Amino acid sequence: MVRPNFWTSGGMAPTGYPRSAELKAMATGKRRGGRVTPKGTRPPHLRPVGDPSFDGSPVDQIIDSGGRELLDEDDPIAAETWASAILDVFDRARLEARLEGMDVPPFEEALLRRCRQRGDRRAAAVAAALAAVVPPNHAHLAASVAAELRMVVVGSPNWFRTVGLVTPTQGWIASDVFGDQDSLIIGFRQEGQRGEHALALLVDHNLSGQAKDAWIGADVEDVVASWRSTLDPHTRLEEAPIARLLPKLRDAMAISDLWSGDIELRTEDFARHRALVWARLRRAGFTDDRPTDIEVPQGERKSLVNEFMASSEGRRLTNQLPRVDIELLVHHLVDLRCDYEGRPLRWSPTVVSLLLGDLAPRKLLLGSDQAAALPGVVRAFARFSAERTELEPSFVDEILTTVDEIEPEFLDRIADPEAAGPAKAVLAALQARGVDLTDMDAIKEALDQGSPMRLPGPAPRKQRRSATAPEDVIASAASAPVLARFDALTRFWGDGRKLTQTGQATLADAKELVLLLGTKDRIDETIGGRTFKTRSAAELPELGFLVRWALSAGALRKEHGKLRATTAWGRLENKPLQRWTKTTDVMLSLGPLKGFRANNRYRYPDEILDEFVPEILHMLKRRRMAFDEVLDWVCDRADAAYEWLTPYMEDPDHRRTSFGWDLDLLALILGWAGIAERVDAKVEPDGYEQQRFVGGTMQLTRVAQWWLVERS
Repeated sequence: MVRPNFWTSGGMAPTGYPRSAELKAMATGKRRGGRVTPKGTRPPHLRPVGDPSFDGSPVDQIIDSGGRELLDEDDPIAAETWASAILDVFDRARLEARLEGMDVPPFEEALLRRCRQRGDRRAAAVAAALAAVVPPNHAHLAASVAAELRMVVVGSPNWFRTVGLVTPTQGWIASDVFGDQDSLIIGFRQEGQRGEHALALLVDHNLSGQAKDAWIGADVEDVVASWRSTLDPHTRLEEAPIARLLPKLRDAMAISDLWSGDIELRTEDFARHRALVWARLRRAGFTDDRPTDIEVPQGERKSLVNEFMASSEGRRLTNQLPRVDIELLVHHLVDLRCDYEGRPLRWSPTVVSLLLGDLAPRKLLLGSDQAAALPGVVRAFARFSAERTELEPSFVDEILTTVDEIEPEFLDRIADPEAAGPAKAVLAALQARGVDLTDMDAIKEALDQGSPMRLPGPAPRKQRRSATAPEDVIASAASAPVLARFDALTRFWGDGRKLTQTGQATLADAKELVLLLGTKDRIDETIGGRTFKTRSAAELPELGFLVRWALSAGALRKEHGKLRATTAWGRLENKPLQRWTKTTDVMLSLGPLKGFRANNRYRYPDEILDEFVPEILHMLKRRRMAFDEVLDWVCDRADAAYEWLTPYMEDPDHRRTSFGWDLDLLALILGWAGIAERVDAKVEPDGYEQQRFVGGTMQLTRVAQWWLVERS
C-alpha cells in the first residue's frame, strides 16, 4: 500500500547529533570473552560523561545541537518526534556494538544525567523532550530531571509542559481489498493546540502482522480526505473505534519488536517514530508489550477443511483427482495459513506467491501426484474463501492468474531437496531410508539410531541455455561495462580489506576506487566557492551502488568486518554470459534507482521508475524507441497509477522534468549493465556544473534481447 505522498513527519529529524558509530565508541571496549582495551588508550573525546567541565563528548553534542533546535521550536509534536528519533540512534548504536560483542552503556541514562549536571536551557529542552518518549526503565529518571530543570531554567518554550500530552480521539483503517496491508490512522488531540493530527502505521499481514512504516500527518481531516479521494479500486477506508484500533496498533508494534533484527523490513520513518508510538500506547493504558495470541485451534481448522470438502469446489476436485488425497492437501493449506497469519480464508496474489514460491517447497513433503495437484487445490480453496469473504470476481481473477504464473516455479522447487527446510529435510531423509512416515514409532526408532542421513540428490533445474547461446550474444555480454567494473572491484578487494564500523569502505579505499573505476562521484566537492569535505564512502552514490550490486551478484562478500572477492565469481572468469546473467537478474531485483539512491535520505524508498522497468524492456524488445517517447510513456503510466498531491508534482511540466531526470539515470544504469544503449543523444550542461544527455534513442543490446526471450 503506497503512503500518500503528502504524509510527511510532522516533527523534525535531529541534525548534528553523533552517528551511531560514534556513540558505540562510548562502549567500554570490553568484548565478552576477550581483552579489555589497554589503560590510557581511550581517545580524548571519550572522557567520562560525568566530567561537568567537559563539553565535547557525543552526549554534549546531542545536548548542544538538539537543545538549540528544540529551543527554536514551538510545536510539542516536533519535540516529541525529535526525542523519538534520538532513541532510534541509541538503538542502532546498541545493536552495532552488541554485534561486535561489546558491552553497551545506557545512553539514555548518560544523556539525562548529563542534562542534570549542565542545568542550562539546552539541557532542559532535551530532558523535557526525552521525558515524553523514554521507555519505562528510564521514565522515572527522565521525569525527575525534566521537572528539576523546568523549575530552575528561565524562559522555556510553552511545549515544555505539554509535550507528550496527547489523547486519541478517532480512527480509521485504510486497507487494500485483499487484506495484505492495513494503514491504521488515529487522530490525536495535543494539549494546548487546536485541531487534531494523525498518527498512521502501516501493518503488513504477509509478515505476520508487523508494523513496517509510521508517520505523522499534520491534520487528520486532510489525511482521511486523501484516502477518501483515492481512485484505486483495491483500496478501502472504514471508520473504526479507538477501542478497536489501539489493540491493533499495540499488536503490530509488539510483533515488529519480536522481529527487531530484520531492520531492512521496515522504513527509517518507522524506526524514528517507534519510541513515540510506544509512548502514546502506554499513555493510553497499553503497558503490555506482548502481541495477542492468534493461534487457531485444531478444531476450527478441522471444521474449515470439512466445510471445503463438502462444498462444490471440494466435490469437484475429489471427482477430478480420485487418486489424490485432496483432504490432506487442504489440511496443509489451512495449517500454513493459520500458522503464519491466523486467517486461513484470506488470500491474495501476494499470499499465493509466498505460499507456492516459498512456504510449500520448504515445509511440505509431497509425492509427485500431490505436488502436481496442489496448485489446483489452491485455486479451488481461493474461490471457496472468496465466496465466504465476498471478494469480488475481478479480484479473485488476480489471485488465480498469480497461481498460473507461479505454478512452473513451484513444481521445480517442490521437487528439489535443496529447497527444503530442516524439518522437511529430515523427513525426506527418513523416507529415502524406507521409514513409514505414518508410523510414529518407526520415526522415533530411526531417529534414535542416530546413523547418518543422506538426502536424495537435487532435482534437475531448468537453466537458461547459455552453453548454446550464439557467439554474438556472448560477445555482447562480455562487452558490458559492469563486468569490467566488477573485475576491477574483485582485484581491488582481493583477499579482503577492512570496512568501517558502519560497513562502508574506508574513505582512503573509496577515493582510490573512484579513480580506478572512473565514477562520476565527487570528492570534496566545491559549490559556490565553498568546499564540502567528503567524510564517508556513503556519500559517493555511484561507488556505493556498484559495491551493493557486486555483493548482490556474489562477486564480493562481507566477512569478519572485511570485504573480499568470492571464489564462485572467480570460477566464472571465462563465462561472461553467466556473469552477465547474474548481474542483470540481481540488478532488477535490487531496483536500479533504489539501489543507486540507497543512501539518499531525501528520497522516498520506493522508486516509481523501478516498477516500470520490466514494461520498458518489453517495449524495447519490440522496437527501438526515442528517449522522449519512453519519457512520454512513463509520464502517462505514472499518471494512471498515482494521484499527485504535492504542488510540485501536480504540475505536468514539473512531473515531466522529474521523471526525465529519473529516466536519464535509469538509461545510464541500463547502459552500465549492458542491457540497453542510448544512442545519438546530445550532451548539454545540466545547470549543476555537470553534463547530461538529451534526446537520442533507446535500444536493447543483443544479449538483452536473447535474455528476454529465454526468460519468457
